[in-house]
Amino acid sequence: MKVKNYCGNLWFVKLMAKIKDNTQGVLKEVDRLISRNLRLAALLVERSAKQMVPVDTGTLKRSILSNWYGAKGTRSTSWKATKKGRHFGKMEIEVPVKKEAIVGTNIEYAPYVELGTSNPEYPAQPYLQPALHSNMKEIRRIFRAR
Repeated sequence: MKVKNYCGNLWFVKLMAKIKDNTQGVLKEVDRLISRNLRLAALLVERSAKQMVPVDTGTLKRSILSNWYGAKGTRSTSWKATKKGRHFGKMEIEVPVKKEAIVGTNIEYAPYVELGTSNPEYPAQPYLQPALHSNMKEIRRIFRAR
């Protein structure tokens, strides 16, 4: 692009006016991919935990569920664009909010199965931590690949 009347940073301002800002679109796609990958990782750990849990009546196995949290969408942030002390304006974008996944159960005796008790007759029979650790390589692959 040619600008005939060069005056300080006029060329920079004119160039910036012609560039389409797709920051919002990129951040929404990142947010969507993080949510999707988090759900996939949680379901992977849930499946492994159900395979590893010791079964007596099956209640504990059936109660293992995964859930993912984080407000849908984004939160707002802003910064000032400057070059050599000159202010070019304020840019406001939406950035993804914190997201997390939880795999677990609400069964009262689940911690005693996972961690054991002080009674030697009831040793630890971990299933949640091993489920996570055995899937870490796959979880890393999920987040790198997509």
